[in-house]
Order: sequence, then C-alpha cells, then structure tokens
Amino acid sequence: MKVFGPDGAELPRPAPERRTESGSTNSYTRGRRAGQPAGSKKGIVVALGDWAEIGRPGVYTVRLRRGVKAGPFNGEYRIWPETNKPVVELRGETQVNVVAPGADPVGALIEQQGARMLGADRSKSVEAAVRLSELNDARVVPHFVEALRKCRNTNVREAAVRALGNFEADAAFEGLRLAASDPDDDLRTVAAQALSKSEHPKADALLAGMRKDAHFGVRLIVLYALTGKDTPEARRMVWEMSNDEHPLIREEALRHLQQHGGRRP
Repeated sequence: MKVFGPDGAELPRPAPERRTESGSTNSYTRGRRAGQPAGSKKGIVVALGDWAEIGRPGVYTVRLRRGVKAGPFNGEYRIWPETNKPVVELRGETQVNVVAPGADPVGALIEQQGARMLGADRSKSVEAAVRLSELNDARVVPHFVEALRKCRNTNVREAAVRALGNFEADAAFEGLRLAASDPDDDLRTVAAQALSKSEHPKADALLAGMRKDAHFGVRLIVLYALTGKDTPEARRMVWEMSNDEHPLIREEALRHLQQHGGRRP
C-alpha cells in the first residue's frame, strides 16, 4: 500500500516500532473459509497510520495492490497447486480526508453508517454494520440496539450483537438482553458468546439464565462459560447441566466435574 499527500508526493512509512500491524479481515468474513467464491466481496481493515506518516489535514490518496490466486470452485474453497491459475494482482484506490484537530469525523462517520445500516440496500447495510463494529466507540451502541429492534438482516443483527459484547454500558447490555430472548436460535447463540465476554455486571447472571435455553448450542456456550468460573454457584450449575438431554453437554459437564474432583457441589 502507498499513500500520497495532498501535493501528490508519496509519504514515507513509519518506523517499525511505531506500527501496530492491525490489518484484519472484516468480521462477517473472518474465520469462515480460506477462499472466496467468484463475485463475492471481502474487506480488509487497516490502520492508515501504519502505512504513512500523516502530519497535516488534507485529502490523501491511498493505493493498494494485492496478489491473489484463483482456482476451481467445487463447493469448498480449495485451491490445489496443480490447478492454480497464475497469480493475479488486484488494485484499488481511494481518498481519505484528514481533518484538523477539534473536528469530530468519527462521530459523523457513526451517524452516517448508522443510517446506512438501517437502509433498504442489503449489501450496504451489512457493510455499514461491519464498519461500525470495527470502531471502539460507545456511540455505536444506540445504532446497534436500534438495528436489533428494527432490522431483519441476519448478518447485520449478528454483527450488532457481537459488537455490543465489547461495551460495558447499560444500553449495550439491554441490546444483549433483547438478543438473548430472540426466537432465532443462531442469534441467541451469538448473544451467549457476546455475554460470555461482556464486562457488564449483570452479564454473568443473564448468561447463566440461558443454561436451559431450547437450543443445545446456546446451552453448550453457557456450560463452557460456567466451567471457567471457580465458584460454588458455577459448579452447582455445571452439575445440574450434567443431566442435560443433549449427550454432548452431558459429556462435557461430566468431564469437567471429573477433572475437578467429581464431587457433587
């Protein structure tokens, strides 16, 4: 990646000790599969400060070149060495407006993307949700709670729940409470995952209350969260879950109890 200043000159890259190397694939593609089918989209989030020394306001041009390999799609994204097409190069260019200190571009971005997330365009709605989820700013919380109340897009709703788990605010917890009682099994599963890492003081109690959820995936997440807590109450609930109707949950609960003495709390 190269960054060019308002005068068109290429900017130097910061010294290695000043870089964060924070590039990561967007949350709605992260962890799924190694490749991408033809026609799909995949985003990359990078910290611009890792790539250029930006010292003053103005419009900067960012140019990205990235090599990729292509292969046949047979239901899985597997690329075999003997069938690989030659490496090809993708190129992209965009402009970034760096504003003077005192302005609030992040706030403006949150409002813009929040409105886009609730818009009618499905692809833009998902992209906006992903972009908001990358911002460590509590002002995104009301937008995600509103998305849970109004949006029917599964990708947006799941992105909202994951993001809300990163904030300790009461409003974020209320959003997680909504998701924890949603009729959709997958959304409740994501809610359980978010609650397991939430630092809100009521998160543990809400998560423990989901140990009798109708979906075994939710109960399994609750079980794993409880096994990580060394308290009499948590051990009692693990013992209770050793009688769960699902064999995997019973086995996991019993395995944990055996590793920790096997005695009934």
